[in-house]
Amino acid sequence: MRLEELNQETNFAKYLKALKYFAERYSVIIASHDTPWGEAFSQEMTLALKRIGVKKDLYLKFRYAYAAIIDSGRVIYEKLSGKGDEAPFYRGLLGAHKIEVAGSGYYVKTYDSHILIDDCNYSMIGRGLTFLVFDKITGFILDSVSFDTYSPTFPCTRFKDRRDAMLSLRDKGITVVTCSLVHFPPENLNANEKFIIENEIGRLHLLNDPGNKRFALRNYYSADGVLEVLNTPDAYHDVNGMRRLKDIKGKYVNIVGGHRITSYQPRLHKHTIFVVGDCQIYGVGSDDSRTIQSYMQKILNQRFPELGYVVQNYGFFLSGLENSLDEIPIIIKNLPAVPGDIIIVKSDAAIDISHISMPDVENQPRDYELYFDNFHYTPDGNCLIAEKLIDGLVEQGLLFPKQQNISLTSTGNYGFDQGVSNELNEYKRILCEYYSERFPEPVIGSIVMNCNPFTLGHRYLIEQALKQCDFLIIFVVQEDKSIFPFEDRLKLVDECTADISNIEVIPSGNFIISSLTFSEYFNKTKMQDRIVDTSLDVTLFASEIAPCLHIKKRFAGEEPNDSVTRQYNETMSIILPEYGIEFIEIPRAKVNGETISASNVRMLLENRNFDKIKQFVPDPTYNYLINYSSHGVNNQ
Repeated sequence: MRLEELNQETNFAKYLKALKYFAERYSVIIASHDTPWGEAFSQEMTLALKRIGVKKDLYLKFRYAYAAIIDSGRVIYEKLSGKGDEAPFYRGLLGAHKIEVAGSGYYVKTYDSHILIDDCNYSMIGRGLTFLVFDKITGFILDSVSFDTYSPTFPCTRFKDRRDAMLSLRDKGITVVTCSLVHFPPENLNANEKFIIENEIGRLHLLNDPGNKRFALRNYYSADGVLEVLNTPDAYHDVNGMRRLKDIKGKYVNIVGGHRITSYQPRLHKHTIFVVGDCQIYGVGSDDSRTIQSYMQKILNQRFPELGYVVQNYGFFLSGLENSLDEIPIIIKNLPAVPGDIIIVKSDAAIDISHISMPDVENQPRDYELYFDNFHYTPDGNCLIAEKLIDGLVEQGLLFPKQQNISLTSTGNYGFDQGVSNELNEYKRILCEYYSERFPEPVIGSIVMNCNPFTLGHRYLIEQALKQCDFLIIFVVQEDKSIFPFEDRLKLVDECTADISNIEVIPSGNFIISSLTFSEYFNKTKMQDRIVDTSLDVTLFASEIAPCLHIKKRFAGEEPNDSVTRQYNETMSIILPEYGIEFIEIPRAKVNGETISASNVRMLLENRNFDKIKQFVPDPTYNYLINYSSHGVNNQ
């Protein structure tokens, strides 16, 4: 079972089957939100959960709260809470890492769910069950996914998908920020909040009894108004798979062009702030003029009219459409955003972008109600959240973006002595100076190649990568532990790519695939059956090297045979996106159905099969190999 199979699985039943393999080797953390069970949740699914180590029976546990920590098949913590019980909560150590897990359900006292690893929230908590697969030895998050187990289609929300979608927009000059909103308080409830809990007040309850003046919404609207602001608008998926709302014209709620209108928008504007999320973001329970977005617009008009921002509402309901995919990445990828715009996405998880939180806002004294049920905000609650969002944008400088400076001092502790650290800083200085003179500003990609020797497969990888970036940097592995000397390999890359524009060939130095950072690479034959740790090399590249050259993409060829290189690629797919670098694997080039590889060329060279070698390499490499075979060294 490969990690990518788990990362790409969106079918709940198939995911549980795949998870069994990883649960035997790693740690699996589970937390519920609202409910772990819905009508489509079968007894077979509960059995599949038990195969990964779950002891509790979740079947028919509608709106219970659940949390569990399973380490290599052994239960470290597990709790299922029903009506009136305390919510599941665990805080402790897993290996050397701090763990905090909270599960929630409608029937417990708190509505907060989260999974923290070393104080960072890596869970995409959504209604249903969230699974986080964690390697306590390396500290890697192998997967984080939520399944809406209440919905018939079990929609899947994956941390990596949201993160990658957000980072790809940030790379285009669009500011992306996540926000966590206010949670219903677990204790110290006021009279309204006690009434909500004791009477199990939810949106459907209000729809059935909109005239009850004890409901907080009756402070704002008549019974007919309550019905209008609570009704779920019909939705559809457009040709891009993006959820849109059907147009509505009403007294309180108006949908135009697929999303809810925002009041107070100026006629002319320079930039747009898109606010994306679920029904809290949509503004259920509020009229158009009192959504979070409309209050944000009003504040911007008053405080920063010169900035020319217009705010757009891209909120939606979790129900209304059957879809097994996460809505958020699809929505944000299809937003009409341009450089200079801002996208705010409701998300509690720790993504490598700016985040606005609202700690303890619900516990501050006020003379109005925050909630009209156990999840949704009153219009005054929306106003409070809008103020905090604008304040967060201002405090983090996101309304007034500044150019980021690159540190020439290493940003991490990699176990290097002072001499090696100084060498790393000097290498970064050279790259930064080189960048400012040579490389343009658009999307810059990179490839690390050993080229032992350079083949048509290497050239194909370069050509395919250039189709996905504006400029490509090729790092040639400098460590002299290959069959062919570094100087020869570097020269061949230059000669074999002389006709290709928008590339630059650079020695890798001692910090990219070297004995210092990835010694196993030079002993791959003996390491095929072992698990290797390639994280140091990848982390150094992402945190130290790439920022100097403004690299936003790294390319590599798919590796079906070599276990060491395949593990290296898997590590890149996990770590690079955490630093805002997209990792792209490109299928290997073939000739007459045979994959081109440098190792095959070396085998052909041993047998002096130059006729076949000529099919796999450019002319400069072919001539070099003939000369090398004749003399044993390069005498060109």
